[in-house]
Amino acid sequence: MNYTDTIVAISTPVGLGAVGIVRLSGENALAIAREMFSSSKIKDEIIPNVLYLGTLSYNGLSDKALMVYFKAPKSFTGEDIVEFQCHGGRVILENALKGACALGARLATNGEFSRRAFLNGKMDLANVEGMADMINAESEVAQRLAYSQFKGKVSEEVSSLQEELENVIAYVEASFDYPEEDMPAMNVPEVVEVLNSQIKKVESLVSTFTLGNTLKNGVSVAIVGQPNVGKSSLLNAILGFDRAIVTDIAGTTRDVLTSSYIYKGLKINLSDTAGIRESTDVIEQIGVDLARKTVSSADIVLAVFDGNKPLTKDDLDLIKTLPKNRSFIAINKADLELNLDKSALGGIDVITISAKTGEGIEDLKEKIYSFANASNVLSTESAIISSERQILALKEALSSLKVALNSIEYLSADLLIIDIRRAWEKYGEITGTTASEHIVDTIFSKLCLGK
Repeated sequence: MNYTDTIVAISTPVGLGAVGIVRLSGENALAIAREMFSSSKIKDEIIPNVLYLGTLSYNGLSDKALMVYFKAPKSFTGEDIVEFQCHGGRVILENALKGACALGARLATNGEFSRRAFLNGKMDLANVEGMADMINAESEVAQRLAYSQFKGKVSEEVSSLQEELENVIAYVEASFDYPEEDMPAMNVPEVVEVLNSQIKKVESLVSTFTLGNTLKNGVSVAIVGQPNVGKSSLLNAILGFDRAIVTDIAGTTRDVLTSSYIYKGLKINLSDTAGIRESTDVIEQIGVDLARKTVSSADIVLAVFDGNKPLTKDDLDLIKTLPKNRSFIAINKADLELNLDKSALGGIDVITISAKTGEGIEDLKEKIYSFANASNVLSTESAIISSERQILALKEALSSLKVALNSIEYLSADLLIIDIRRAWEKYGEITGTTASEHIVDTIFSKLCLGK
């Protein structure tokens, strides 16, 4: 693929809209723009960063449009960029594309503008992933996390680690590359100190992934309980509309029903599960098994009990299986007489609600949010890992660092350097300095056309 020619793409979503943007990047972008765009405000020179009003024309079709020129290297891609802001009709935008291609541009591939920014040193791979996450963010919290990565929080941490290892590599290599220079022997305590420091820092970064995944994809909440305690009614009450089927028939819910809502900028993913009980109905039992699996993987478990009835043996058995550090109990049917003994709930946090009347539902939403925001983690400004690719690279770097540390006393310097260099390379996979062509291709292929 040639990354030096001039490319063009529509940068706004497909479909009718008030405004559509066509973007050109490359050394001929300005020359192509001069052929297609005319304005009484343009004299001999097109001034960078100035928005011109004029006419965009090709093949007999014209549109009143705006044009702006970003001069290399002070542009998104580091190349000359021209953007046309047209009316957002499909024919208008496609005609602009045809005109640019007829004058020497080619259609950009997915993510090619961003790839050129990467190749020209405008962004590293972690920045690119942050940008992609910003575009795809489904909540304010996810957007803030993505923006932090886009602005370089993760890159700064990883680049610092990689730079520190570069010094260690140079130091270790010097101990065996130039024996004729009478270099001092490798200072083992000094290398051990750096490796220990690196291990602690990487372990700290790795530990942020659970939080990062939660911020990016939302908090998972499993709603569990016996049949007919009001789990599906509660799901509907939280969402504010009827998502689940509600009947008086025990075992109505056979599968895991999921839906999401946003609360204080955080995405909450609810899972309404089948009533947990032993059943001879094969289909219902499959639903029960799925419910148990959902509980094991959920961030928060919301156990629902019928407050109008005494606890049964099945209820008590369920309470014993609840993960205490991530569970709380909702006693439903507060609109009826309370006949449930709260003292038998195992000391787990309790909230009383009525899915029918809405009593306590807002308090329940707040409680879920408070569970997710324990220790005010949602407002942290530290580097947080949310990418599967990045966490895998960090774990592999961590493994190599530990192997190097454990073998430093008995391995020669030329063998020790193998594991240290492997850790250094894994850091580079995150920022892109050592990433393979396959990794780079995969990341940019996931971006939209025109970005």
